[in-house]
Amino acid sequence: MSCRAAPGADGRFAFLFILSDVTFMSVLDDFVRMRLYRKRAAEFQWLADNATVATVQRRYRTIARHYSELADCEEQSDKARMAERLKL
Repeated sequence: MSCRAAPGADGRFAFLFILSDVTFMSVLDDFVRMRLYRKRAAEFQWLADNATVATVQRRYRTIARHYSELADCEEQSDKARMAERLKL
């Protein structure tokens, strides 16, 4: 990690921390994002279950499936990141 000063709009200096080849993502952020995707999937599934028009039901189920797939992908990538961290 390196640090350098950069002038702000008001003429004062702000210190910028530059991270090279490191991306910090909070484990909590990952968990919250997965939960949000699962919640959205459940909401759209509920909408599909309560819709009366078949095309609307299909659309809601498709959206629910996409949110579920997003959550699954997030979970898989989280597991892969954790496995990589454990290797180091």
